[in-house]
Amino acid sequence: MRIAVISDLHSNATAVRAALASVEARGFDSIVILGDLLTYGCDPREVLDLVKETLSRHPARLVTGNHDQMYFDLAAGNTSYLDRLPDWLRETVQWTCERLDGMDLVSAFPWEKQFSLGGIFFAHANPFGYGDWTYLNGDSELEAAMAALRNLDERIGVFGHAHRGKVMQYAGGAAPVRRELGALPDLSCRIAPGDGAVADPGSVGQPRGAGQNSSILFIETDEAGVRFDLHRLQYDVGIHISRIEASTLSQVTKIKLMSYFA
Repeated sequence: MRIAVISDLHSNATAVRAALASVEARGFDSIVILGDLLTYGCDPREVLDLVKETLSRHPARLVTGNHDQMYFDLAAGNTSYLDRLPDWLRETVQWTCERLDGMDLVSAFPWEKQFSLGGIFFAHANPFGYGDWTYLNGDSELEAAMAALRNLDERIGVFGHAHRGKVMQYAGGAAPVRRELGALPDLSCRIAPGDGAVADPGSVGQPRGAGQNSSILFIETDEAGVRFDLHRLQYDVGIHISRIEASTLSQVTKIKLMSYFA
């Protein structure tokens, strides 16, 4: 089975189009979208349309992320998550809500909280249960995630949310090996049968960390195990930045949003 994984699209239509074109060119049996469709970028309706088209044309599955849940909550009058955000981020959320114009996101897509596919467990943030948005950045969090996967009778988990492409590989009793996209031009590794791994495809729409590179994860499963190929996504970042600059957001917020692409 060949699975293409994209995550954290964050209203960046230019990057999403490039990601989907890359996935089409490589070929796949299934596409997994690990949520967080909105916020940060200035193309909310375009990104939603691209996701809807992908779900209608291909074997694809969509996971609910924390930003997706936030918009569900806002539509129901619950502002508890929004109220905890910094001012600039609240502004992007409110700006996005205005462009959604009352759209019912809950019923617009076939959302899933988590699922297993091809022997791999998928969720937006981690395997700790829906609504726990703990980031899997440090080694201790990644090892806790591996332990949680074992409790679920899973050995391989793929999670977004952290916006940083990486793979933590557990081979038998050996010490885990951590690989991050920021330190490499691309990342490729094979997980042998019986071994474990926690992987993050990175973010398509708003990369963070060393190098600040958007990325896509390609997975191939066969009798020899599971192969991860984490690739940098090439697209015209200038188009995305120009759309932020042309928006009606405040200058302070524009500068913050563009800083992720410096």
